[in-house]
Amino acid sequence: MNTHIKETIESINNIIDTKKKGNYNLETEELYQTLLNKEEKVLDLINDIHMNKLKSKSELESFVSSPLHVIVFKTFKTLSTVLSELMEVSNVYEVVDILVKKEYSTYIGIVFVFFAIILMFVTL
Repeated sequence: MNTHIKETIESINNIIDTKKKGNYNLETEELYQTLLNKEEKVLDLINDIHMNKLKSKSELESFVSSPLHVIVFKTFKTLSTVLSELMEVSNVYEVVDILVKKEYSTYIGIVFVFFAIILMFVTL
């Protein structure tokens, strides 16, 4: 993503530099429109990145501020979804892909911690 921004900024600089040298055959209005279009693409990309950061931050805040019964419900719901997907896989590598999915990661982690606590009590 960052390379795309860098390439766009470099292309804007190239347009400006070639206009300064007099090698650019566009009229001033066309040059202005070209620069505006490239600038809008960069601004859209930056806005998308910012919105994704805000979305992930709000998801984390909603998880942290959720009551315990909601977290337990979502954990068991996610666990049942993961188990149903695991029953359908035929390849070992697909198991890893299912367990690593971003939307499952928090709840899979909770399940692992829960199993670790149970195993700790069993060994005592």
